[in-house]
Amino acid sequence: MGIESVIGGGQVLFEQSVTIVAYVSEGYKWNLWESSYPELIPNSYLETYTFNMPASAITLTARATEMYYNVTFYDEYGNTVLDSQTVKYKKSAKLPLTPPTKPSTVCYDYEFDKWVTSVGGNEEADVTVITKNTNIFAKFKAIIKTFTVTFYNDDNTIIQVKGKDSQIVEYGMQPSFPTSITKANTQISKFVFDKWL
Repeated sequence: MGIESVIGGGQVLFEQSVTIVAYVSEGYKWNLWESSYPELIPNSYLETYTFNMPASAITLTARATEMYYNVTFYDEYGNTVLDSQTVKYKKSAKLPLTPPTKPSTVCYDYEFDKWVTSVGGNEEADVTVITKNTNIFAKFKAIIKTFTVTFYNDDNTIIQVKGKDSQIVEYGMQPSFPTSITKANTQISKFVFDKWL
């Protein structure tokens, strides 16, 4: 298994020089020529093997090993291994079932975007055909936090702004404030807007 073809060998005279060549199939890596009589003709780790024919028949078997590769999924900085798989040559790796997460900061939430080929990169990783050891990194979308802002009178009734009861404001931005804030005077009191609490 794993040997596409072999050239050389056959009937050879004693002490005649023999050269045999092995051609390895795609997806395999060369291992060795395994000798049936290593005390006469030793094993060889070269794909092309030249030796002098001994006094007795001998069998040399070409051996190859199927190729496997490591596919490793990391966090976005390449510091933490999130998943690791061993995959046969030209077979597919499986994306982790659970998408990675990233803690929120004061101003951002983070949403998993995709798996990429390098730390901080944008090229999406292809795991359908694996042909080498592969490192893959998480990439996240930063989503700025938003807040609902509602203005109330001191009697707990809502003050509309631009015809709306509330507004969505991004972190670090100012809301639109009411342009006119009034409170009906009484016989003994006159009211002037002071401040927002």
